[in-house]
Amino acid sequence: KSLNRFQFNSKLYLVPFADVQKQIVLKMPAKLRVVFYRRFMLRIAQVVGRKERVSALVTGDSIGQVASQTLENILAISEAVNIPILRPLIGFDKEEIINLAKKIDTFDISILPYQDCCARFLPVRVEIKANLKQVKLEEKRLDVKELVKRALKATKLLTISK
Repeated sequence: KSLNRFQFNSKLYLVPFADVQKQIVLKMPAKLRVVFYRRFMLRIAQVVGRKERVSALVTGDSIGQVASQTLENILAISEAVNIPILRPLIGFDKEEIINLAKKIDTFDISILPYQDCCARFLPVRVEIKANLKQVKLEEKRLDVKELVKRALKATKLLTISK
């Protein structure tokens, strides 16, 4: 709701991701889980985006803010989709992001406790230099289309008004 002052009504797609995560945990190397989670998130977002006729996806990626947000990993993750990805925070440091969140009135929401879907299944060590060739090879062990299809089928849509 905080962001609605900058736009009209918002649509929030709630995508159940546990089934996708379980398959990744079962079949993918632990250190690459976050890369695979994010590849699937982008694939799902791309399908939703096409339905909504968007021209690009927007993420909150910021180089080096977390272990998975290295240039190598961002490249391996981005390759999963063919829609442009905008990253307005890419060069911001943590303090700049916090200041911006305060300015647009989203900071208090951002620090509320929640169960992060990625953190639940994180390994002790994550890959910081994903090799795209290896990622694509490993991913062949998953039924990518079916997992995306099932997640989308169970997706709920909320419309948020001013």
